[in-house]
Amino acid sequence: MRILRSPYARARQTSEMIEPALKAAAVTFDRREAVELREIQFGLFDGIADEDLPRLFPREYEHYEKHKRFEGEFFAPMPLGESRRGVADRVKGVFGTILRDASTDRPKPITDFIIVSHGVTIRCFCMQRMHYLWEWYERERNPQNCSAHLIEGRATGGYDDRLVFEGFGTTRPSQQERREEGQVGEP
Repeated sequence: MRILRSPYARARQTSEMIEPALKAAAVTFDRREAVELREIQFGLFDGIADEDLPRLFPREYEHYEKHKRFEGEFFAPMPLGESRRGVADRVKGVFGTILRDASTDRPKPITDFIIVSHGVTIRCFCMQRMHYLWEWYERERNPQNCSAHLIEGRATGGYDDRLVFEGFGTTRPSQQERREEGQVGEP
């Protein structure tokens, strides 16, 4: 088994909480970081409340809103940041790593992976892996902290995707959640 994780601190911490359970179950594993699994880059809008964006960045905000109106939020790049489509494109690069690691040409193919990442990135991973349309992404909510989805190959071809652990709601928002809500620094 291989753990592929985002290099961000929250993903490292989550991975470090999973590893003792794998050891206790006598599961042999290793861990790798994949920068492609980092969270979306909010760019200029990072940490700014939505209602403040038109005042603080009028041109950039209007440009972003124009893209949203024309193409949808999934395709709209944030100023000095990235679009959700951009996240989906970079996440797809991880699939090459998974395929190489699982190749039967390897002496010890790795067939099971745990992906530890962030809300937008996990949604993009599932969308790309399952060949869901971008509209699926728009309807889907970010998963709760520590939720677990299982993607399994079917003997007849294709994959099944199911939620196996709903995760936890937070009583105290993380620093990233505060930034996404427009709050900067500690509460």
